[in-house]
Amino acid sequence: MTEPAVSVEQFPVEDLLNIHQMIYLPSTLDLLVNHLERGIAAGGASPDLCSAVLRLYLLYPQCANAEVVRKILVQTIVALPENQFGYYACIAPSHFPNPEDEKKVQDVLTLQELLESCDFKAAWAMLREPEMADVLHTPGVVEALRRYVCEVLQQTFSTISLSDFCQLLNLNAAAAAAAAAAAAADDKVEKLVKARGWTIEDAAAGQKIVRIVPRETDAPKALATRASVAHKTVEKYLSVEGLRQCLALLES
Repeated sequence: MTEPAVSVEQFPVEDLLNIHQMIYLPSTLDLLVNHLERGIAAGGASPDLCSAVLRLYLLYPQCANAEVVRKILVQTIVALPENQFGYYACIAPSHFPNPEDEKKVQDVLTLQELLESCDFKAAWAMLREPEMADVLHTPGVVEALRRYVCEVLQQTFSTISLSDFCQLLNLNAAAAAAAAAAAAADDKVEKLVKARGWTIEDAAAGQKIVRIVPRETDAPKALATRASVAHKTVEKYLSVEGLRQCLALLES
């Protein structure tokens, strides 16, 4: 008699991740990736789940899937301004036999470098390229990028021209220019500005500026680099117990 198929829903991801032996077995990859896809579609995957998949790819490089790695790296954008990227970049496979697969991963790494350097205009330009459409349309990416840009602006500016503000947030620059001339800002821009407690004001020569209110809290976390988190990665995920379990599985 054929056994009924096992549904992914029967395996809560928290249960899989809490079973130390399971997270080192390649047979759990399909389940983990299924949970990952569902999390991404819902607006954000669990960081523990992302790291579990990447660690399995490290242990079993023949199982590494460039599409999945790309999606995980994109989740670091969804989580901005949290600084998960450095850790993921440390353990994510970046070299694949197929050049197309390698480019899929390298493109996201390049995008992250642009964000680290706060070159937001270049980052948006890259996202508008056809091969980056999947990244741009990942749930939460656009909102997270705009949120991060605003966090950076809040730490560095007291005022910024409305047109520059719109360009940095990839809003309709043409509409912004027209709004400046007509003394009315685009609805989307105005809502975003008001949501942060900022204001749009008239300036010289009929231009408009965004007045940014400083926030008296801790500065936003900068994007972590690979080097800055390498030692934490070793300490957290390559413990003596973890290595012992891993070696036992590889020898079995």
